[in-house]
Amino acid sequence: HSQELALQAQKTQAAFLANMSHEIRTPMNGVLGTLDLLLDTELKPEQHQLASASKRSAASLLSLLNDILDISKVESGQMTLRRSPLEIADVLADVEAALAFDAQSKNIELRCPAEGLPESVYVGDSVRLRQILLNLVGNAIKFTDVGHVKVTCRELSRTGQVATLEFAVKDTGVGIAPEHQKNLFKRFTQVDSSSTRRAQGSGLGLAIVKELVELMGGQVRLHSEPGNGTEVVFSLKLGLPTLSDSTERDQFAP
Repeated sequence: HSQELALQAQKTQAAFLANMSHEIRTPMNGVLGTLDLLLDTELKPEQHQLASASKRSAASLLSLLNDILDISKVESGQMTLRRSPLEIADVLADVEAALAFDAQSKNIELRCPAEGLPESVYVGDSVRLRQILLNLVGNAIKFTDVGHVKVTCRELSRTGQVATLEFAVKDTGVGIAPEHQKNLFKRFTQVDSSSTRRAQGSGLGLAIVKELVELMGGQVRLHSEPGNGTEVVFSLKLGLPTLSDSTERDQFAP
């Protein structure tokens, strides 16, 4: 009985956080927007430096909030997936563009080719797929000092109007020790909890990846050896476009 009560309390808390998400994000976006405007004014170098530092802190606080709110949404059953035409090539190009700077600043090659897929358009939630890939690729870049990070994608099978796709994110980074691998996709765990650890963050990114992948009808697995890089492979189910999808797409075409 006490377990039921604890579960109920957790759900209530998760629902509260999920409902608060809008209220929490709004002032945070206000802070970021104001700092942007401030940075566009004439500032002394020292002032510019301070405003930039504030903006970086505000941005990382926002991403931390987003992680907590996403997990709350999943836990309270409020996370819903959108179904709309989705171009894998576009999603991969977005991910590559978003993380290109991080990769270049470490001299790592980042490759996200969209090759070998039988369809150019599937049906699913492009925002959530992008979120999964940004988390995994961003993580791979953080823990790779030399070499490359590569994303590949293939279609495994199809049944009726549903295709199962498999994505792999492979890096030549430091790798993960076997004893840490089992906790990697659990909530609030960070492989390296020391104060000097390389990756700052909520420790929720990979938990969110797991929840989103499972929500999309797939699963995630990891293969890694210390010193030999890491490969994270996840599958998910996407719809195949029907005639009505393609006509719908033409309506929205620019």
